[in-house]
Amino acid sequence: MEEKEMTNKKPRRRTILKVISLIIFLVAVTLLTICGTVRYTCGYEALYYGKYYAWGIYPPIIGLIASIVLFIVAVFGKKGRKICGIICAAIIVLTFPYIDCLDYILSKPYKTFSTSTWNGDYHFRHYMIDDFEKKYDLVGMDIEDVKKLFSEPDQTYTQKDGYLCYFIGNEYLWHKTYEIYYNSEGKVTSTKIGVS
Repeated sequence: MEEKEMTNKKPRRRTILKVISLIIFLVAVTLLTICGTVRYTCGYEALYYGKYYAWGIYPPIIGLIASIVLFIVAVFGKKGRKICGIICAAIIVLTFPYIDCLDYILSKPYKTFSTSTWNGDYHFRHYMIDDFEKKYDLVGMDIEDVKKLFSEPDQTYTQKDGYLCYFIGNEYLWHKTYEIYYNSEGKVTSTKIGVS
């Protein structure tokens, strides 16, 4: 009689452990998905708005779905548990380096400054700042020349005397801005990158 009770308790324990591990995994996947979505929709413009955006969106989603399937096979399957678990962990761990490397590669076309590229879409402007600052020294330049170079400042900000503001991308939930300060004679005195 005692042997039957012992054999009945073992399957129950295994089932409870499987359910608990599945719940923990699903919570982890949900948190990773939320973090990943916020991360590359708010900070990786080349992946989200660029020409090859599909390379940044679809592989991580497919990888996440594959990792869920592999995890279920690892927990509930009888064969290949260790291999499925290792592949599942590798997919989850390698998703974010994949996104970082892909953003670096896909942002290259946007790193060279030109007025037409600058005016194309503000999401890519932050990639151009380094190239722009190498080509032009704004300090001491006439503000009208700056406006010709960049175009009119973005209209969503209040324009104060002595201050121009251009959106240059997103910084998570905020806008990244390129701010140009000038004196009463119309000469640029300083520039800075800000977040608002």
